[in-house]
Amino acid sequence: MRIALVVAVVVGTVAAPRAQTVVPVPEFGRGDPAALSCRVTAVAENREQRLLTVEVRNTGLLAAEPLEFVIEAKDTSGAVRSETFRRVQAPLARRFGRPVPPGGKQTYVVAVTLPVARGAKGVRVAAAAWCHGGVVAAPDLRLGEPRSVSRSSLAGTFPVTEVELQNPFDRDVDLLLRVQLTQPRDTTVLMGLRLAAGQRRAWILPSLPGTVPYLDEAAVACPMRATAFELVDWSLVAPNDAAAAAALLQPAYEAAYRWPAAVQAVSGSFVFRQRRQRPNAPGAYDEAEARGRYTLQRGAEPAVQFDGTALSGVTGAIEAAFEFVAWPEWDELCRRNELVLVADDRVELRGSGWGVPRGGAASTLTTDGGAASVLHADLAIAGDRIVSRGFGDLRTAWELRATDRRWLVVRTASTSIVSTWAYGTCGGEFVPVQWSCTQSFGGVVASAERLELGAPTFAEHARVAPTPPAGAGAPMLRAAWDRGCRLPAAPLAIEAAFVANNPGTDLGWHGRKRVAGRFTATGFGRHMQSFHVAFDDAAQAEIEHELAFLLRDRLLMWWGREFADRLPFDEFFAGATIDGPQIDGSFAIAGGPVVSVATAGGLVRGWRTADGAEVRLTWSTVGGHEVVQRWERQHPKAGRGAPAWTETMVVGWTVVDQLPWPTSIALGQIFGREFGTETITLKNLVVKEAR
Repeated sequence: MRIALVVAVVVGTVAAPRAQTVVPVPEFGRGDPAALSCRVTAVAENREQRLLTVEVRNTGLLAAEPLEFVIEAKDTSGAVRSETFRRVQAPLARRFGRPVPPGGKQTYVVAVTLPVARGAKGVRVAAAAWCHGGVVAAPDLRLGEPRSVSRSSLAGTFPVTEVELQNPFDRDVDLLLRVQLTQPRDTTVLMGLRLAAGQRRAWILPSLPGTVPYLDEAAVACPMRATAFELVDWSLVAPNDAAAAAALLQPAYEAAYRWPAAVQAVSGSFVFRQRRQRPNAPGAYDEAEARGRYTLQRGAEPAVQFDGTALSGVTGAIEAAFEFVAWPEWDELCRRNELVLVADDRVELRGSGWGVPRGGAASTLTTDGGAASVLHADLAIAGDRIVSRGFGDLRTAWELRATDRRWLVVRTASTSIVSTWAYGTCGGEFVPVQWSCTQSFGGVVASAERLELGAPTFAEHARVAPTPPAGAGAPMLRAAWDRGCRLPAAPLAIEAAFVANNPGTDLGWHGRKRVAGRFTATGFGRHMQSFHVAFDDAAQAEIEHELAFLLRDRLLMWWGREFADRLPFDEFFAGATIDGPQIDGSFAIAGGPVVSVATAGGLVRGWRTADGAEVRLTWSTVGGHEVVQRWERQHPKAGRGAPAWTETMVVGWTVVDQLPWPTSIALGQIFGREFGTETITLKNLVVKEAR
């Protein structure tokens, strides 16, 4: 299972040992960065950075909180280079604290590596927040004495500096401090961190910052010794303004073409062609083709009937082809998502977006030190159009075509993926007739897909329903498929203590080979709706979130392989023809997701896919229930120099409230031969009805 989830972090409130200073939120407005002029008044030359003192003047009518500086200068070869410096982390909207007053000036410290001199003119403010007032006095951080502590990462174990400090405000705040180092060398650097409202915590200085002051505190890279700290900048985060987010997005969303409410489904024929590069075989590709009919119902996965061999990827291609005509009405979009203003021109959709809602991924992911909703894509708006979608700086640009009834998306492009759409008409409405997607890395095409759609109709009589599996072997294979434990689909609340161990081959664990704590989930397996983690060893909120994401990711890898969470027989084998059993108990299958299924003793023992991969299941009995204790997938050799390998999953089960539940999961070589084994052990498992 391939899981691509990208997330955004919103830091929560942590209990404070002293009363928090209540900071009123100013009234925000819109302004133009062109009203801000910059002048470099001083340059501090250091071994790692040049620290510029930049004076910003404001000729606008509102106070301006600069968020992003762009610096241009000639390098030693005479070429003009550019660097970007951000004072703050996301969000880049509704920020205040040290603004430039209207008609006044303010100074900021900016870190660069470019050769910038005093008086240089190549500095400008690229982004700012605008408000009436918004001035907040320097916070008293109650800075503790710096101490040397030992910290480990994949780079090794090093002595680094740790210092305690506290946010006195009832708002989250980003801080920039000028730090004097004596190790790894004598120098002064600009370093930043975020503190949640009222939070007091230990701050670890992990490595030299370069021009990005906000560092991953778990990525310890070298010995660090700091002896002095000076607060030079601060910026507070105001609560989200959902009304402002809706006011920005709604005109652009309403200007996009979409089917009227009366159009709920479309049917037609398809031809799908797929081309994928062979592993470890540059220039060699595997090609496949599938044909058939489909019906796409709004808000649901397409129903597909294949004419011959089935091919994975067809369902996703059809969904992608209709993405920009079948999206929901505005009220439905708002019901499914929280709208968050993350920049003056960007709105984040916290929820399922406008696509088909998916189970298993958990709509919210939270930790004790912070909270984050999964799938936080944001939309960039220019005028009356949405012009890109993405996560922070990772953007997918949209190309639009105007029609007599609003605009259509005809092309999207990111750094590696380009998709295109061509449209025809049906019943006076636009329908896609062609969709393509090309994925490239380093200028080399890794995969290409092309979908051609014909004979579209909105007529009910033409709709395709999933074809139930047929053939002489279907009843016997159904009996074997339905035997064995199944995890419940009810929205149960799951609580457990956990210990996750890993060999250190996945950088996502931030060098932590052991992570422990407790989690609470609503739903489990593919029915998971939410996931909350409290770690035994607290860390920076962003790091806690990434560790929680990785833990949830490993649970997703488990349920994607777990036979107790399998799809119903009719759904998994829809449209397949199943021959009668062979002497060895195997069933040959045509037109299905697998080409054969092995059985013995009335249980499914494994299956083989069209690419030659073979899955084997080993069963055991726990509390009178039959469960799969070991799962293996044998991957065939994929080209010269790519040996065959076997990934494994071993699950330990414990009966809780009369049903077996997994209490240990060992994932071996999931990503390849060199990956090693990761284990998750659960204790004190509690299962109860969700409320």
